[in-house]
Amino acid sequence: LASAYQLSPVVNDFNPLRISFGNPDLTPSKVDSFSARLYTHSFKSANSFFANLKYTKTSNAIVSKRIFGEKRVRYSTYENYGDKNVLTAYLHFSRKISKLGMRYAVKLRGNLNDRTSIIGDEYNETVTKGSSLGFSFSNINKNIIDFTIGANLDLKNTTYSLQETKNTTFEQVYFAKYDWDISNSINFNSQFKYTFYSDSNFDSQAIPIWNMAVEYVFMKGKEGLLKFQVIDVLNKDIGVYITSNSDYYQESFSKNLGTYAMLSFTYSIKPSLKKKSKRAPY
Repeated sequence: LASAYQLSPVVNDFNPLRISFGNPDLTPSKVDSFSARLYTHSFKSANSFFANLKYTKTSNAIVSKRIFGEKRVRYSTYENYGDKNVLTAYLHFSRKISKLGMRYAVKLRGNLNDRTSIIGDEYNETVTKGSSLGFSFSNINKNIIDFTIGANLDLKNTTYSLQETKNTTFEQVYFAKYDWDISNSINFNSQFKYTFYSDSNFDSQAIPIWNMAVEYVFMKGKEGLLKFQVIDVLNKDIGVYITSNSDYYQESFSKNLGTYAMLSFTYSIKPSLKKKSKRAPY
């Protein structure tokens, strides 16, 4: 069934450049969904495997309709038209290397989204194909030191039938996390992430982000936690967001605070007299 927002004829003009209203004549869509899953885990070797495949077909789909008026004012509503197809596949594998005291994990993901939107009186078929690869390495015994390094690579390609054009985005994220219990009372942790954006319609962007913190637990029952942290050590005070929609693609930037430090104190009302490791071994 269509949502109340899609059916309501009430005009939403809070943003005078983006005016929207529903269509009370919408009829229900028919959705057929098929999925398959496989999961296996060996307690002896601590190896894990997970796979998921899902396909969804929507007939008489409720699609967006956009009309552009004077001064680029966009009017949005909905209509029933055609089919919508979504195919997703996911695979995750994790394995322990006992001799090295390490564990590695690999993630693969793919998706296909075929949908139609109406722009003016023309039908725009939008097809998005995405694939991603992620992998990480971490230590097994995490009682004192916990570290992880890895990367996520995400490729997305969107085509539009009206303009016979496409938008290709490739996002690369490399990360490292380190957590060290120096003593029963002092902990040091740090996180670093390097993100590289490349897009067929925009300039490439590279953003490294580094955070770090020192924590001190004290008082008789470990009730008090004093934490000093520094956010965005490299002072890269910017965020990048790339979006591909049915009738546009855009790149937007956000200004962040940049480098700043914060000192905080936390008091636990119900402390534990026994020290427990916050990280259990695999």
